[in-house]
Amino acid sequence: MYKSILKNLIPILLCVIAFVQIQKVYTKDLTPWKGGGFGMFAMIDRMENRPVHITLWSSGEEYIVNPRDLLANEDYYRIKSLPDKNALDRLASDILEQKWVLQEKAAKTERYSYLKLQNNFEYGSLHKTIPADSVTVEVFRLKMNIQSNEISLNSIIRLKKPNS
Repeated sequence: MYKSILKNLIPILLCVIAFVQIQKVYTKDLTPWKGGGFGMFAMIDRMENRPVHITLWSSGEEYIVNPRDLLANEDYYRIKSLPDKNALDRLASDILEQKWVLQEKAAKTERYSYLKLQNNFEYGSLHKTIPADSVTVEVFRLKMNIQSNEISLNSIIRLKKPNS
């Protein structure tokens, strides 16, 4: 009797784990590579393909913040693998509490300047303090269009938080 129960319990338990993981993939934006990994080889939605964009706004200007400068590896991967509003809200609050400086010699694109935390490097005449008015935190995923064979970057979750 005990062997019969155990023999049937293991497959049922595996089916429950698979169902919970698949349900979280489609309802909570869990990457298919986590939580059991069912479907992980059938999708391109991996943590490596989920960029986190952080934009700090100050006096009408937008600045890019590297999330790797802010978060420990575990927190960074948690936000990428299972992003939720509470985690993004905590991250945004932390960002707004930090002191930021703009390095005049920092790498620039046509549209963005990059910010660093004030504690990360020595001060000098080339550094300008940036007061944070608001911050936007957004997590993206890659999506494959089967008809056109194109890959696009789609937003999973976006949070904009003003500095109160």
